[in-house]
Amino acid sequence: MGVTLIAFALALLSLTTPASSLDEFLSLAEQKHFDVLPFGERIAQIGLSFEGVPYVSGTLDQNPLQEECVVDWQGLDCVTFVELAWNLARLLDDSVQTQGHLTELVAETRYRGGRVNGYTSRLHYTSEWFLDNTQRGLLREITSELPQAAPDTREINFMTANASLYPAIRIGGEEVKSQIRAHEQTLTRHKRWYVPRGAVGAAVPRLNSGDFVGITTNRVGLDTSHIGMILVDDEGVRRFLHASSTQKTVVLDDSLEGYMARNPSATGIMVARPIAPSHF
Repeated sequence: MGVTLIAFALALLSLTTPASSLDEFLSLAEQKHFDVLPFGERIAQIGLSFEGVPYVSGTLDQNPLQEECVVDWQGLDCVTFVELAWNLARLLDDSVQTQGHLTELVAETRYRGGRVNGYTSRLHYTSEWFLDNTQRGLLREITSELPQAAPDTREINFMTANASLYPAIRIGGEEVKSQIRAHEQTLTRHKRWYVPRGAVGAAVPRLNSGDFVGITTNRVGLDTSHIGMILVDDEGVRRFLHASSTQKTVVLDDSLEGYMARNPSATGIMVARPIAPSHF
């Protein structure tokens, strides 16, 4: 897709009211011809179409007694924003385009092994989300391929160390906590990579539209504090598209380096690239 066409698409999408239902989205997708875009560009353009949607946290935890695969169009947090854009991109090339099938696709990416089996089956940590979906051929974790990538050897234990923050763990007690702890221990043992803060500038030119970027953090026991995606603008700038908890909406931020500079707790990035389904 040429530079002029990308600029034109961005201008059009900036005037679009975000879809609030699957029917509205499918109408928009037909109008904007999302289906003909390369897969990564498709994800980014779909993500951009949600610019202005309110940031709402906790939509997945409304019922801590029963885990269900929730897909909420009215408000998105950083994770559900990425999930929705990705799975709508997958849905567009599918013969079944219903809300029920979209929910199935989201479940495939949100849960360990793609199966909903209680709260502990959800992939709560970004690095585990990258790993599990990479193992199943839905993502390719590319962090280790980027310049100056380094091993991340920190212990992962934020959820169990801060169990009071999670209603499902408080209610589920030691049984749920022990299952989460086991997953944290497995993740800690797994070889993980990140690009340190000072090396992000060297890595950025390797990133493509639609790449998922986890922002690693200095918070003890936690791998990332935020996630978004890359959108390469018409000038070749790798911009950060994300649901912002500070701006309370989905925003197309400036360069990824600029976002990092404004967030001193960010220690670096980890990156995964969505893989186009084999039937594309």
